[in-house]
Amino acid sequence: MNLLGIIVPAFLILTAGSITESTFWDIIFLTDYEKTSKSSKTVPIDTSGIDFASGAFSVEDLKMVNPDELFLANFENWAREHDIYLVGTNKNAKQLFKRSFNPENDGVELQDVPGVLVAAEALYKIPDNVLEVMTGKTIYFSTEDGRSKSVHAAWGSNPLSRGIIIEQNVRAITVIHELSHIVDVHGIQGDFADKQNVFSYAKEERDKIFQVTLEKKPNGKETLGYISSYSSSNDLHNFAEHFAYYVIYPDVFRDRMKNDSMLADKYEFFRVFIFNGKEF
Repeated sequence: MNLLGIIVPAFLILTAGSITESTFWDIIFLTDYEKTSKSSKTVPIDTSGIDFASGAFSVEDLKMVNPDELFLANFENWAREHDIYLVGTNKNAKQLFKRSFNPENDGVELQDVPGVLVAAEALYKIPDNVLEVMTGKTIYFSTEDGRSKSVHAAWGSNPLSRGIIIEQNVRAITVIHELSHIVDVHGIQGDFADKQNVFSYAKEERDKIFQVTLEKKPNGKETLGYISSYSSSNDLHNFAEHFAYYVIYPDVFRDRMKNDSMLADKYEFFRVFIFNGKEF
């Protein structure tokens, strides 16, 4: 047995009751999960019902090669608790939309998709009342480079599930941007007869605040009322970009809105109508 095989399990056992995000970053230098060969990985035992977030698990539950497997198990438990399906795929969004998803040919293990834990960290920020819009929906994690997408409706004989497709390179703001399209299109607007129309009361205010009224696009320059150039493209991206900044870059949002009443109105919309007063 090599030294790594001794140090990591011992460290995990000693810290079983207090593993936190900061602990993870303290010990990550001991191993490189992405470069670990598949044959050397130990498949985690059944973790159903285990609350990894609280540390309420036994030493036997730590029979894993490295901390990433522990955190992936936590993410899978989080998804089950929120009735969200996590699916790994070797197809990009364009291919999935064209041919749909065939688990036998298109599926891969989540542990083999880079960036899944980046997405997990971002999604953990979202409160339960907002996550309700994802009930019964799917997050597809692709190994392919491309542009992430939201899936709002199902067509064809083997349709994609409603939800979001996250492609490489996984970034927190991209994940939340795509989630926000579900909040908007399904949660507020109730399009495609979605059952999770939980924010219908906000539609009138949403339409007023996020309508794009620019006569000329800002072409990459900062423009009053818009947090980014992309947010001026249409009302859907106007909503999504500001939602993502509210969660991921809140300090930037608050700083920009000091001298911008339109941005202040957008910030207040999310604070009051979507997040029930929660700020990040």
